Amino acid sequence: MSNKRQIYNPNIDRDHSRPPAAIASVLDHMREGVASQRFRLALVGAQPSKAATATADRHAVTDGGVGQPPRDVTAPTGSEASRRHTARDSLNARMRPILYALAQNTGLDPAVWKARIDAPMPLTDPEIVRALPEVFASDAFRDARAACRDMTLLPPERRRFAEAPFDLGFRGCPPPQILVDYPCWDLPFVPGARALERWTISDASDWMLEWPPESGELKHPIDLWDAPTADLWLRRHTLFDGQEADKTDPLVAFREGRSRKYPLKILAGLDDDALLVLTDAVLCERLRREVMSGLMQDRADLIHVGLDMVACGYLSLDDVRAAVAAHDEAREERFREAFADNDDWMGEWIVDWSRRLIGLYDWPLRYESRAVSKGE
Repeated sequence: MSNKRQIYNPNIDRDHSRPPAAIASVLDHMREGVASQRFRLALVGAQPSKAATATADRHAVTDGGVGQPPRDVTAPTGSEASRRHTARDSLNARMRPILYALAQNTGLDPAVWKARIDAPMPLTDPEIVRALPEVFASDAFRDARAACRDMTLLPPERRRFAEAPFDLGFRGCPPPQILVDYPCWDLPFVPGARALERWTISDASDWMLEWPPESGELKHPIDLWDAPTADLWLRRHTLFDGQEADKTDPLVAFREGRSRKYPLKILAGLDDDALLVLTDAVLCERLRREVMSGLMQDRADLIHVGLDMVACGYLSLDDVRAAVAAHDEAREERFREAFADNDDWMGEWIVDWSRRLIGLYDWPLRYESRAVSKGE
């Protein structure tokens, strides 16, 4: 950037919008800070804040971070604009000394950067975000937000999602609406104490280079199953349409206890359609657990910090929606790139599948978008 001193009009509109890319960059740094804190807590065996499980009608708000007693949201006083400015000014007052000190330690020109830091909205200034990214992932920034946020700037049903990071059941037992489509959520992929290396989206694309399976082929990790593992999957995975009504089907007979064949014998005798359905169930379950669980937690963290910045007077709900939409589009583009060497239809298949999975969860922000087509 230029070293020419920036002159700001003190009467400038305090609610002028920032470019979506600048907002997305701020929120991404903040999201990384949330992930870092979660990792540190996991290392020491500490539990995250329970705040995000508070019911919406209680409006409990944490005023000092994890472990601090909640305070109730008081009735709003003054206009929304005045409350937004008050929250923002309070956050600016806490953060400006930190920005000054870090800018000085980094060797930035005080004559240039003081004007930016003293501006009405320094915490979404694109140049400050680029020059001092560590600020936005810091504990100091998180603590400052907790002290300055005004929850009356958010609808009551969304306040708990701004108060603390939340998990919609991405790991462990999913919510009921997920279990309908993913009944094998807790079944092992391999026998006993064996473990698979956690998949990335690139691993999934490599695995699908040879899809569908050859006739009678047991793709990895099905080829590793022992009798107990096969028994679990054969009894619980979703059958294809009409299969359950076919009483002559060997798998149906096995499920109903009318077959004396052992699980591995049933597995080896599946016809191509039944084996394809089973293999697809393993594929989608592995994608859900190993690829999408972390990516959906990133999405949840982004919504959390976005709502937090709304409560701090910096953003609107539309700003957060736009940032989440950009986040979704970037993830989908990574998926398409990972599947670039696969059959043409697979890139769109993985994107459509991921959208459907995301749409099954009860997110605090709903919107019409290319990524999730369910309205708010």
